Amino acid sequence: MEKLIGACGINCSECQTYIATIKDDNEYREKNAQRMREQFNIKVEAADINCVGCFGDGPHIGYCSVCKIRTCVAHRQIENCAYCQDYPCNDIEQFHQKATHAKTYIETLRDEL
Repeated sequence: MEKLIGACGINCSECQTYIATIKDDNEYREKNAQRMREQFNIKVEAADINCVGCFGDGPHIGYCSVCKIRTCVAHRQIENCAYCQDYPCNDIEQFHQKATHAKTYIETLRDEL
């Protein structure tokens, strides 16, 4: 599967929610929901595990549907935060404290620019 890097640096193509959506795999959705409940202590059900990637036309899981980072990147008409002249902003720094893997993708992309 080709890498699909979201606005914040998450590799959507490796995201368990994205994979469950693309494969339309309900068993995988349930496993992902259980992991999210345990890891992030959030209320999520298997039916909530649907996302087509940051800029895909379709559902976005939970916070992704109202994500300030995704909205900002779309407004600036850039691919993701790696291409932003104001990187790092407060929003992305706060997010990257929790999602260090996403920061790694953004930093790698910035190094390649």
